[in-house]
Amino acid sequence: MTLIPFPHTDNIHTGTAQPEPWVLAGPFRAWLGHLVSATGLPWRVIALAAGVSTRTAGRILRGETRKIRACDGQALLAARPADLLALGVTPTPAGSTTERARHLVDAGVPPSRLADVVGLTDRQVAAILDGRTQTVSVLTALAFVALLEVRDATLYTTAAGARAAA
Repeated sequence: MTLIPFPHTDNIHTGTAQPEPWVLAGPFRAWLGHLVSATGLPWRVIALAAGVSTRTAGRILRGETRKIRACDGQALLAARPADLLALGVTPTPAGSTTERARHLVDAGVPPSRLADVVGLTDRQVAAILDGRTQTVSVLTALAFVALLEVRDATLYTTAAGARAAA
């Protein structure tokens, strides 16, 4: 998958500013829905893989915006189901994922719940938490990034964690 780099249309050093192009969101809503259906991946993970903010992707899916930045549309269109699924076997260092998993557990998310949500076994999550896993798939890493962005009290079993998510 070719990720489209974020174009910087404003040059603060020279004072030249160009308006950023906008496009209608409807076709991209349909494409993002297709990607979810075709891959079975959560939309947040797809957005992160494409380099689009999850806030923008959520607004597109919920129909809360009529227009989006053209660069976000291009990034979504560049995401292909086969490329997204290939991220499931593409390794990446596990260090950041271990930190994110530990943070979630410290916040009250039980490891078994992490396993359910991310699609791993309890044993795999335990290995990530213990630091025994040196690499994880890019999809697993992105799933943990997405989980940190979700403020969903259903992830938490402790009262403190549920209050923090609210």
